[in-house]
Amino acid sequence: MNAPRGGSRADGPILPVYQPKISDVIVGQTIVEVRHMTPEEIRIEGWEHAGPPSATTVFVLSNGIRLYGSADEEGNGPGHIFGMTPAGQSFYTFVR
Repeated sequence: MNAPRGGSRADGPILPVYQPKISDVIVGQTIVEVRHMTPEEIRIEGWEHAGPPSATTVFVLSNGIRLYGSADEEGNGPGHIFGMTPAGQSFYTFVR
């Protein structure tokens, strides 16, 4: 679910998703799996040229939503997800 962007990809049009809708499907969910992107997910995004699927972490939520990083807001390639602890320590995600 990339937001907001339009256009198309291998399996059909990319639908813009904006903050209220994203909140509706993410808030209250739990993370049930953390893994690398699959070759099929890479293909669907059109990122075959961008390197191995293992470069991007996927968070699978309890409702089936998959969240993953993008190189930019236009979805030009896979990326990493960064975060911050409550104490203010920055980190990035990496699946071993």
